[in-house]
Amino acid sequence: MGIDDLKKSILQRVILVLIIGATHLPRHNRCYVILMRCSFTHLSLEAVLQRLFDERKSMRAHGLVLSFVAISISLAILPTSAATGRLTMYPLAEMMRSGLIDDYKEHGIELYWADQLPTRAIEKEIEEDNFTRSANVFARSDKTGCRAAFEELLEKLIKEAESRGANALVGIRSFHDELPDYSSATDIRCDVGKFRAVVGFKFRFVKLAP
Repeated sequence: MGIDDLKKSILQRVILVLIIGATHLPRHNRCYVILMRCSFTHLSLEAVLQRLFDERKSMRAHGLVLSFVAISISLAILPTSAATGRLTMYPLAEMMRSGLIDDYKEHGIELYWADQLPTRAIEKEIEEDNFTRSANVFARSDKTGCRAAFEELLEKLIKEAESRGANALVGIRSFHDELPDYSSATDIRCDVGKFRAVVGFKFRFVKLAP
């Protein structure tokens, strides 16, 4: 187990212990027993959630408690549960609503995707960075979730560019911690998991000449 996996495992155990404390479950409660056992194993929170749902079928009397704990765990894993989902590609033109285009143009931020060249000379290279945002896909289409994550990410990038004195993002490509970068001037990649859609970009903050 690597350092990152170890950190994640410890964090998951802490989350389970906190949930146990928050629900005030009696020690003889079956749900309490499941959570305590899982907090000392290397089960993922998703696996714990599945066990609770399986247990709920045979424990109708404790359905409310189990539902509460299951929802708590679901909320705890939402930000990180999409990394092993299905990869989807969407045309950039479909993701970029007119209001969002107006937003970055109004702020004087220019976006250059993949190998597109800036229309003006680069006056200053500021730094390379990457950002990721996710959105809920529960009870809505993958495309709607991906668009929501994409829009939130671009809004974040506009603010970041302004705070760093940049007026352009160059070499924008789809980014994911566990996948090779995907470079395209026409499409973006979205990773859709059980609960969330994730969109990430890697790029360079630059300042273009007037």
